[in-house]
Amino acid sequence: MRMSNLLLLFLSSLLFLQGTHGLCVPRPHHFKAKQTVQPSASAPPSAPVAPPSVSASPTPSVNASVIALCKNSSFPDICVSAVRPYLPENGEVGAKEMLIMHVNASRSRLSQANAEADEVLRDTTISPEERSCVETCKENYDDSSSNLDAALDAMANSDGATLNVMLSAAMTDVETCDDGFDDFPGLISPLSRHDRELQHLMSNCLYFGTIL
Repeated sequence: MRMSNLLLLFLSSLLFLQGTHGLCVPRPHHFKAKQTVQPSASAPPSAPVAPPSVSASPTPSVNASVIALCKNSSFPDICVSAVRPYLPENGEVGAKEMLIMHVNASRSRLSQANAEADEVLRDTTISPEERSCVETCKENYDDSSSNLDAALDAMANSDGATLNVMLSAAMTDVETCDDGFDDFPGLISPLSRHDRELQHLMSNCLYFGTIL
């Protein structure tokens, strides 16, 4: 009996030892701290470089005496723009210089008007009426230029009366150009912009002629 109990105990021990080999005993894990890598601070974006400023070309200066003289003329804005190309680099200008510069501006515009009239006359498709009017304008432009020359001669001789007569005649020559087209209803002058500018310039000429 005693032997039986011992045998039983022996067998039970064997069974227990085999069972422990089949069990999964979890092993302790050793965790390493995860090293976080901070992103390198990128350099702030550089501000855009502004392009070098380009200075505009300086416009010819108009001194105070020019503005004061133009202020009371018939067409002040045209007065300033007309004399700008002829202004002396230094020094004040008076009514005499303003008149001479306006005459020069008028001559330049007369040349442009004559050139455009020649261009119109080269067109073989224009009507006989338009051709006749443009040819008359060319004659008037030549007369106007001659009267401007006579006006300057009168100014040089201190002949104020003749000066104003010649300036008025030069302006009338231009006005007569436009009048010719009025005789034909519907006929538009191709030279009207020149005539309008010339009338403004010569009106200023008359003004400066009266204040010499």
